[in-house]
Amino acid sequence: EYEKMNGLRARSLKEYFERQLRGEYMGEGVLVPVDCTLVDHAFEFGGPEDKVFVLDRAVRLRDAVVGEDSEVAFVSISETELELAQNAVADPDYAMLPVNLSSKTARQRDPTAGSGAWLAV
Repeated sequence: EYEKMNGLRARSLKEYFERQLRGEYMGEGVLVPVDCTLVDHAFEFGGPEDKVFVLDRAVRLRDAVVGEDSEVAFVSISETELELAQNAVADPDYAMLPVNLSSKTARQRDPTAGSGAWLAV
């Protein structure tokens, strides 16, 4: 199934990041789900009042191996942490994101409703 999806637009953020973590080149916002916009290394959802932001790079935890049963989760981060992560992604000298995931809220579904900032792990 993975090979069938190669080069096609992702149906969800979860699928987008799973493919990214498996090594598929996802382009510069070309294969993202239809309902989001890529701005400064973050996907944006929602209207003018309630916006959701998700960093455009999935985080691979140290020593983690992506396998057939691996799943992406989304971790809630502050807007300040998102801004720090965006700056780190834009800087080729950064090897790690400056975000502490300890005691953060996580979910398995796409965070496309409400508001806030998220990181795919």
